[in-house]
Amino acid sequence: VLQKGEFERVGSSETLKVDVRVIAATNRDLKAEIGSGHFREDLYYRLSTVILHVPPLRDRREDILPIFEHFQYRFGQRYNSSAPTLDISAKELLLRYRWPGNIRELRNVAEQTVVLLRGSSISAEDLRPYLRGVSSPGGGLGLIPAGGGASTSEDSATGARERELIYRA
Repeated sequence: VLQKGEFERVGSSETLKVDVRVIAATNRDLKAEIGSGHFREDLYYRLSTVILHVPPLRDRREDILPIFEHFQYRFGQRYNSSAPTLDISAKELLLRYRWPGNIRELRNVAEQTVVLLRGSSISAEDLRPYLRGVSSPGGGLGLIPAGGGASTSEDSATGARERELIYRA
């Protein structure tokens, strides 16, 4: 199929023609993988018609804010919610962050800001709980603790927030 654009169904003698494009992605050096015997050389040459190198997000800082805003817009439409704007401190935090999860992590953070944050503006302090390894003073990971234990005013506020998130979901 990759080379000729033809195939035969199992048990059939009829040759079918197809017009397909195969897009494959990897974070590995396939030439090194071929050398070590972990990737087939013939398959590499069938797949390597056009090779595009897309650097990780941390190497394309200029793309972070436009992509983040695009995701916010899309999620705002999906959830029928307005996307809050980023203040200067939030923009700086997004640009300084290493994005170990690459574009998927950026997408998830944008979705969380649309779904979970209220208000028209997002500050760096609002974003910190959603970024791995970036802690705010006295802050955790932005997760809501599961119930149990004595009830305090903080617990009832957490319960109200849990209910709000469940209703919104």
